[in-house]
Amino acid sequence: MFLQKIYKEWRLLFWAVLFFIAAQCFFMYKGISTIPFFLYYMYGQKHPKKQSINVILLKTPTGYFNTNTLSGREQEMLLNSIDLYISLKNKGDGNIFNINHRFSSTGTNNYFKKMLCNDSLSIEQFPTWWATYYKAVAKPLHDSVTVVKSSVSTTYPYLKLDKDSVIFKVKIN
Repeated sequence: MFLQKIYKEWRLLFWAVLFFIAAQCFFMYKGISTIPFFLYYMYGQKHPKKQSINVILLKTPTGYFNTNTLSGREQEMLLNSIDLYISLKNKGDGNIFNINHRFSSTGTNNYFKKMLCNDSLSIEQFPTWWATYYKAVAKPLHDSVTVVKSSVSTTYPYLKLDKDSVIFKVKIN
């Protein structure tokens, strides 16, 4: 009914809507998640309830660094990049599989790997970059910082559950 009305009154919009529907069906069939074509499974699952969550803490010689003294953008740059670093260190760059899958037949996969993927050298240099950024935003400055992962319970009184596991330690010049 809706498409019939659009077809009669505004044919250009009708073809645009029809193209969008066809593109959505194609991307769902191929399993490609790209804007603006999102797949239901991206948002349609319940998250299981957890007993604890992992948190990143910055341990200094005088105690834990309070990241709430930083702006939101600075906190995100300082802490969220560590999750990506851990993932890259443990699993490697997941983009390599996607590039091989999508571009191996075209022969351009090596170009895309070079431009889009993190190599082992850039992954190893992350702690140095992180220390430079920490030095730029943190006050007061400490001579060293240890980045640790810890677990915190999700029920009151929200206690730390286990010993910290060290991700990396950096000297601040």
